[in-house]
Amino acid sequence: MQRFSIYLVFLTFSTLALATSNKLPEQFQGTWRVDCSDPDDLYVIQIKDEQVNFWETVGDILMVEIVNESNVVVELRLLGEGQEWIASVEFQLNNGKLIQNPYEPTDKIIRNKCKGIS
Repeated sequence: MQRFSIYLVFLTFSTLALATSNKLPEQFQGTWRVDCSDPDDLYVIQIKDEQVNFWETVGDILMVEIVNESNVVVELRLLGEGQEWIASVEFQLNNGKLIQNPYEPTDKIIRNKCKGIS
């Protein structure tokens, strides 16, 4: 029984280790906007493998928890308007849209991936 318990603990930690990263998976990367035709969209977000850029806020990725291929939780060191803070943001992909459960508990923000825009 003791061997089984140790093996189970080892498997649990091994699974957790595979579920974290410091880079966002490729399917999340790109420029996302509520309206791709609006160049002044205040909800624009640019996601790179190690950084998430919001309107007037830059977020360096500290850790990515990969829940599954379409859901991640990202811990960010955010810098904007002279302030620096740490926050977690959940991103979900659903039917080609990026759903953000924001670091501020307001509303979900749903964005479209904008092709050819950087």
